[in-house]
Amino acid sequence: MKVSILIIFFSLMSLFFGDSGGRKAEAKLNKRFFGFHFDFHATTDDRNIGKNFDSSAVDLMLSLIKPDFVQVDTKGVYGISSYPTDVGFVAAPYSEDILGEWRKLTLNHDVDLYSHYCTIMDEEAVKKFPGWARIKSDGSIDPQRVSVFSNYADSLFIPQVKELIAKYKIDGIWIDADGWSFEPEYGTKVTAELQKKTGLKKIPGNDDPDYKKYIEFLREAYREYARHYVNAIHSYDPDLMIGINWAYSEKMPEKVDINVDYLSADMSGTNWVYDAAYDARVFASYNMPWDLMSWSFTKNGIKPEKLLKLEAAEVIAMGGGYQSYWFQKRSGDIGKENLSLMKNLSDFCREREPYCFENKIIPQAGIFFSRDTWAEHTKSIYNGGGNEEIQGINSLMLDAGLSCSFIMDHRIDELNSYPFVILPEADVISPEYKQKFMNYVYNGGTLLVIGKEAVNTFKNDLGVSFDEPYVYHEYVLKDRNQAEQFDLPYQQVRVLSGTETIANAFTDNNNNKVFSPFITMKKFGKGNITALYSDVGRFYNKKGSEVLRNILRDAMDKFFPSRMVIPDTDSKVHLVASEKNENVFIQVVNMDGLESNRTVDEYGNIRPIRDVELRIRSTACPSKVLLQPGNTELPFEYNGGYINLSVPNIEIYSILQLVN
Repeated sequence: MKVSILIIFFSLMSLFFGDSGGRKAEAKLNKRFFGFHFDFHATTDDRNIGKNFDSSAVDLMLSLIKPDFVQVDTKGVYGISSYPTDVGFVAAPYSEDILGEWRKLTLNHDVDLYSHYCTIMDEEAVKKFPGWARIKSDGSIDPQRVSVFSNYADSLFIPQVKELIAKYKIDGIWIDADGWSFEPEYGTKVTAELQKKTGLKKIPGNDDPDYKKYIEFLREAYREYARHYVNAIHSYDPDLMIGINWAYSEKMPEKVDINVDYLSADMSGTNWVYDAAYDARVFASYNMPWDLMSWSFTKNGIKPEKLLKLEAAEVIAMGGGYQSYWFQKRSGDIGKENLSLMKNLSDFCREREPYCFENKIIPQAGIFFSRDTWAEHTKSIYNGGGNEEIQGINSLMLDAGLSCSFIMDHRIDELNSYPFVILPEADVISPEYKQKFMNYVYNGGTLLVIGKEAVNTFKNDLGVSFDEPYVYHEYVLKDRNQAEQFDLPYQQVRVLSGTETIANAFTDNNNNKVFSPFITMKKFGKGNITALYSDVGRFYNKKGSEVLRNILRDAMDKFFPSRMVIPDTDSKVHLVASEKNENVFIQVVNMDGLESNRTVDEYGNIRPIRDVELRIRSTACPSKVLLQPGNTELPFEYNGGYINLSVPNIEIYSILQLVN
């Protein structure tokens, strides 16, 4: 078999090419701040790849924009390679080697070249080698996916990556259609492995109590599969940068146990700016190099420039890198029609790079990401779902003016680094974890518990009595100017002595009859335990709510008055407190005109905001405050441990630099 012979061939070639030109991985890590992704997923109908390749368009893009890296098509989900390969499958002999052209041009411009390579989704591999296919629950072959229990990785994937390294000296690989496309596997081989690892003698059905054990078995099987191919590729070329799309993200909130070099994902939802804010905070929590990719287009065409910049802003404000996805033509080149917009997007990011990239986030509000709750809610292995509540709470807290980070489940021992911790609608909290949260409060922290299930976990600690089991209730919330009716799960309570009511819910819009306390706070040890008694996350993630946002913003003055950055009540901004090189940076992203609303898929109302008043807590008076980019010095007052200033204008994303 051709692929088996080539395993030996490329093992021998590693003697000559294993060093890969002596590339230095450490230097390369600093070159994933801004890049472009191009792909076209070649099919068996693509018989003229490279025939009309316009190298001048690629050359112009590289010289005009100078990205740190580009990711280009090598093999998509259909399994057809878009370059002349001796290992994989092609539609027809190609007249031009487009990958060779990309490599030559990127070397000329000192730009790193990454392969976009799809793995588990590989239709041609399944067609050629049915024994590699995933077996579905009805015993049939999945025509789109290979099995992680097969020889696919050793026989095709790993040898083909070695070919890409040896022939093209690629700098890295962005592996797609891998963990996120993995679906439950069946068949005798999987059943035997399941019994060996878990003791289960058959694969359970969806409603079987052991089904979750089966899914956890598959999660570990995938990670074992990925560890194998990553280690094999690294042993051949230690300097090759390997990333897996959506690994260690909100779709896969695990402790890192695959030796990837960076984290990355492509965002393709409809609430793009809020998705970027959420995904960026998950990645930033891992303390690894990371970047996020946003799609430059929708079903209606290319996105507006302001929207692209806002998506980039939410990403780079958290210290990560950003990449933008543009169509790669089936000839292999990219065309010139969008270069001006691409250049403007690059300039926007580059102007801010010195003040945000690889900044350290200053712990402020830590949102706990419960792996157990995710596993309870998700319907997939690693393909998303189950996080709508926590994403909604993240959006709500950002809109309320907090600088937020995630505390991933496996990093729970970092609780004490945060002055304020939010437990967002966590349905599954072990006694061990509950004790860690109570110790955190006792030692001086402030904990906000949100949602019907979570407050029941802390039922005996909140200083309230529960009137009845939670049910869906209609209730009204009121801020300073307006009221809004909700119909959400609610745990009614009565406040006991020593507990303070921060906000109430009411029976209707027209009177002040209290339905039940909405937010309470109780002193415990040196800290405070607070609670919000309704499930608001999924609702806020879907529709947003100005009233809810305003109530939370006002409540912060009660239970988190020491927060580092406090915006005025009228400014709609997202804030990030970070530091680098002994300077503090406050990232300010303009959200005026935007809503956390998944019914909105166009943003045409992004407008500048004027005179944003900020209070910034600081133990010392800075020598000056600069507005970046531009090095514009801002006047400020310093008293009572706070810097008070006004930012005259924020178009999209500005940065305050506090200079010692």
